[in-house]
Amino acid sequence: MNIMYLMQNMDVIENIHRKKTRKKITFDNVVNVVLIPCAKEMESIKNDIWWSRIDYTTFYVSARKEVSDFIEQHYPMNQYQAMKLLYQPSAAVVSEDNSIIDCSAQI
Repeated sequence: MNIMYLMQNMDVIENIHRKKTRKKITFDNVVNVVLIPCAKEMESIKNDIWWSRIDYTTFYVSARKEVSDFIEQHYPMNQYQAMKLLYQPSAAVVSEDNSIIDCSAQI
């Protein structure tokens, strides 16, 4: 069917009788409820489920040490190359002369 036919016969299409279906709704006698704590109630467990500023500082110091140790082991290498090899190994390849070849754009 094309759009012109539909537009010309819209009144016929609208008056097509469709089979009526009975709709039924039911209610259960038992309900399940999940209580969501408010912010004040979360204070006691906040440090267990979220990272703190101290955690982020620890992550940063640890990563800096990891990168500097990697550079010492694989000298000559700059910080960018070391981070690429450590944290994106599939995107970097070391050539024979220890230079980094960026493979992130290749498929």
